[in-house]
Amino acid sequence: MSSSNDDKFDIIRNGDTLSMIANRNGIARHVLISHNNITDVDKLYVGQRLSIPKLGVIKFRLFDLIGDVIAGLECKVISLGQEIMHIQTDAAGALPDIHAKDALATYELWVKRYAKEGFKKVGEVKGGRTERIVAVKSGKLKIVTQTRPTEENHVTMIIRGGTPEKSGVAWVAKFPASTDIGMLETEFGKDLQAFIAALKEGGVTVRITTTYRPPQRSYLMYWAKQISDGAISPEKVTPFVPEVVGDERIDIDWAHLDEDGNPDLEAAKQAAKEMLKAFGVKSNSIAGPYKSNHNFKQAKAVDMTLWPEWGIGKTVKNKIGDKQKIETKDDLFEVGKSYGVTHFDLRPNKSKPETDNVHWSRTGA
Repeated sequence: MSSSNDDKFDIIRNGDTLSMIANRNGIARHVLISHNNITDVDKLYVGQRLSIPKLGVIKFRLFDLIGDVIAGLECKVISLGQEIMHIQTDAAGALPDIHAKDALATYELWVKRYAKEGFKKVGEVKGGRTERIVAVKSGKLKIVTQTRPTEENHVTMIIRGGTPEKSGVAWVAKFPASTDIGMLETEFGKDLQAFIAALKEGGVTVRITTTYRPPQRSYLMYWAKQISDGAISPEKVTPFVPEVVGDERIDIDWAHLDEDGNPDLEAAKQAAKEMLKAFGVKSNSIAGPYKSNHNFKQAKAVDMTLWPEWGIGKTVKNKIGDKQKIETKDDLFEVGKSYGVTHFDLRPNKSKPETDNVHWSRTGA
């Protein structure tokens, strides 16, 4: 018997058949047989205990892009070619829970089309023995999924509605970065100022380009680079999901969709390249939103350019006052580390051969 701690049990009663037991427990007969390793259905007896597998539960929840629930949206759920539900979302934007009776079954979600007749399939969820929540964000741009267990892939399709702004250089000015050292974490800011003072005393010109960077800007930079580099097709980019209360959302159309929801991939990729150029990103590594030391309002990272490059040819004092002739960039890195300011090249856990010549932080990351 392939039972688990999550299973419940049913006792065979006089007159029971396997079909009757399966039906009263909401599972398929063949699932009951397989789960209990029954090889001979004629050798069952009254009082025998059968293990009933835990049912999976699928919870569809619909929201718009600013997080408000979508109530009253007409939806259908279809499984194995049969319509098992045709209902509007309730006041909480939810559909009734679906009990996945068969792990092999597929449950398709269809929604009433925006400003058009008929329904559109927006995705599907496999049955199983777990609970999963599918949070559908629609009404303006895309569906975003939030599922349990995380290793399962569910709805990631586009729903039409609204008019999000297409990607392009206009987005570059929307979430500006700061160059203020005062935006940095206090101790890191003090150490950085001491390092910059030593650089300037040694004759190195320093220009700070970024201290704090909003996570929205990181999102725009990251995906513009991914699209421009051909690492992802524009219509597959995931929407920005705020992780901090109060963070503004981004209503951007990366795929340049037409009125029928068809992407213009050539225009989308060109727009991403123009954004990347306007951001000043070349071969630099870009971290995604909430993954960069620039993103937090007590940040521990700075982007800065130096002249001459790496300070080569100059002499710079380290934190204890010893003079260091800068002959290679590694010489400068050692001076920076003495102040607790570490260059990106010295970051821990380097898994990819990435470069970011302007980036310094407490750890290098």
